[in-house]
Amino acid sequence: MESKFFDSLYEGDSPNGVKLGMGLTCGDFWPRVAGCSVLYRGSSMEVIDFVNLLAVAEAETSEISPPSYVPHNSGSIYFYIIRRVNNCGYEEHTLAAAVKVSIDASGELAEPQPNNVFETRAEQVDGNKIRLVWYYCPIEQ
Repeated sequence: MESKFFDSLYEGDSPNGVKLGMGLTCGDFWPRVAGCSVLYRGSSMEVIDFVNLLAVAEAETSEISPPSYVPHNSGSIYFYIIRRVNNCGYEEHTLAAAVKVSIDASGELAEPQPNNVFETRAEQVDGNKIRLVWYYCPIEQ
């Protein structure tokens, strides 16, 4: 189990521990034998809060919602990331499951916009060959 999920100090009753069901083991052991999916949020792809879990769902779920207490302010952009955690409490470290949420000035969901590239680089493959690499998340273009 990753140390960020270890919750014995609070006996599983911290905000993250409650969402994961850690109280069942007093925070000492990973209780989700089938794994799970965890939802995170940030103001950009580079600033995702991977410390505080917003929501937890079953591993093979096809949808997950942020809790109702999470604000979505007018004129804001949020990036949500879903990561799976396996049956031993090890989380995948990827940005592959990302969604960009734009809220317009009237507080409604805005139409999706094109993505920004968040990392670019060139790698030498052979003597006179290079590979151009860039990353973006397919977020409903």
